[in-house]
Amino acid sequence: MTASAAGLKSLCDKLGDAKGPDDLMASSSPFVRFVSGTVIHPPNTIYESALDVLKGLAQNSAEETFRRLVQEGSVAGNHAVMPEATWYALLADFIGFYGREFSETQRLQGLVIESLQLMVEKPHEKAWNQLEHFLLDHVDDLSGWNKSWIKQDAERRNVSRGEDGNYYFRDHDGVLVQIIGEKTLPETHLDFLTDAILRTFGPIRKILNVFCIFAISEDFRRKAENYPKSLRLYIPERQFGMLSPRWHRMQFHQVRTVRWRPQNNLCDPEWLSEQLLAEVTDSLDRDLWQEHIERFKDRENKLDADCLHKEVANTCLRNFLAQNADALRSEQAADVFFRVALFFVIAEAAENAVRRA
Repeated sequence: MTASAAGLKSLCDKLGDAKGPDDLMASSSPFVRFVSGTVIHPPNTIYESALDVLKGLAQNSAEETFRRLVQEGSVAGNHAVMPEATWYALLADFIGFYGREFSETQRLQGLVIESLQLMVEKPHEKAWNQLEHFLLDHVDDLSGWNKSWIKQDAERRNVSRGEDGNYYFRDHDGVLVQIIGEKTLPETHLDFLTDAILRTFGPIRKILNVFCIFAISEDFRRKAENYPKSLRLYIPERQFGMLSPRWHRMQFHQVRTVRWRPQNNLCDPEWLSEQLLAEVTDSLDRDLWQEHIERFKDRENKLDADCLHKEVANTCLRNFLAQNADALRSEQAADVFFRVALFFVIAEAAENAVRRA
């Protein structure tokens, strides 16, 4: 260890010796909030908070339940959600998300509450198995596909994919027309689900983000030593949307990105989203690579021996004509040769154009 590194470590050790209440909270919680630059460590009690929410929802409406649970007050000189009410506010954002973004609010909120009931199960490995099956069963509802204008438009156009790989639909007069930028209904469906699962703004991804907080909470209680003290999961404030947490490095200097992940895959929303999408696509009955081979198998392969020699000869001929065009034109016999060679090149170009069409 160098002298500078040893000095830095000694300074950190001295700073770490004096622990106040906030330091003790930081050591017992993997989460952090920032209120006007002030560090706030929410307690590691999301399981207990979720149970309180479920009990309240069993007796009262969501609005009344969260009005009672979400307490706001003076935090670091600002009006904000109290640290102990952090998870109540996050779950209010979670359950209210579908009410703000989709129609049929009561039905979708019922599904979200059901997913929350699965998340509070322990251990979180068991909870994920149940939640994964639940999401697969209701993926069209929770993604918004069933009420999407994209689905309605795809059904109305009824686009089909031709043997040439292009897409076609029939216009108002029944004429078959090639269309660019549209796909078949199953392909459009898969694209929609992919965005809902993988994109950070996707509705399904929001559910996975919330589950990861439960998984991190339990995993931290099991193996806190696997979580560096300089890394905490940042929970955005309520006005910015609390359903997109990210890992933050707790140091004075600004770090552009933090790509750290917990050792437990269930604590990583990226892994969960890829796993869920893999389950969705396991039912695909198309072999796109084989379709590509069938489409191009009758065309000349530029790597075949015969085609390679022909291509080399053509290249040499073109180079010769380009370098000696003026000299060849000056003699009558050479002019005939020039015309014949030019005809050969044009014929090959026409053949290639036909193949590409």
